[in-house]
Amino acid sequence: PCDEELLNIACVSANDKAIGRIVSDAYFRVKDKSAVIIKENNNSETQINYLKGYILETNLASEYFMKDLKELVLDKPSILLIDNYLDDINAIANILNEILINKGNLVVIANDYNELVVNELISLNIDNNVNIILLRNPEYGIKRLRLLRDIEAISNGKLIKRINRITMNEVGIVNNIKINQDNIFIDYQDSDTTFSRMETIRKELLSYQEQLDLEFCKKRNKYLIDTELVLSNDNVCLF
Repeated sequence: PCDEELLNIACVSANDKAIGRIVSDAYFRVKDKSAVIIKENNNSETQINYLKGYILETNLASEYFMKDLKELVLDKPSILLIDNYLDDINAIANILNEILINKGNLVVIANDYNELVVNELISLNIDNNVNIILLRNPEYGIKRLRLLRDIEAISNGKLIKRINRITMNEVGIVNNIKINQDNIFIDYQDSDTTFSRMETIRKELLSYQEQLDLEFCKKRNKYLIDTELVLSNDNVCLF
């Protein structure tokens, strides 16, 4: 829709002209609805925060990794990316030892996990008061690999395909990660690998024909260039 149409939709959805103006301005700024998240706020004020980062759908291996929290914030977490099924905790023993010694944070993204691995790491978190989070890759097929390659670029890690005694040399790191029930927000530092990945995605855009593929590619490109997250109060309806 045009600017005026979007403003009218926002005002009707929010049932308030002032809030409608705020929401429509936010949409114009981010240029992409997928980059806007609207949440309930505990006070009466409408708050808007714009943050650069990569967003993916939350797909925890177990809800117990959230520790009954609405949002889990990890500072300077290490990221381990596995394009495979993790069925043996010994494969990441070296990394776990480093995390425990340094009381660090670790996020693992893999295709799936053995139930025993999940349970062992939940117990490890509880016994040692650390955050080692197991996430299932929320995508499928070629999208699964491309998401991993994106996060590989922003974390400066190494994507693991064959699992065999993984070391800290293959682990990436980002500024912080925020996890809630719906989304995972990764705040990262721009680097040469990030810019190189952006160029790759731009080339992908030229090759796609299907609309869903194009939307997925545009969304990823947005996250690497100028992603912005919008938070507002419960008077606003998402449209």
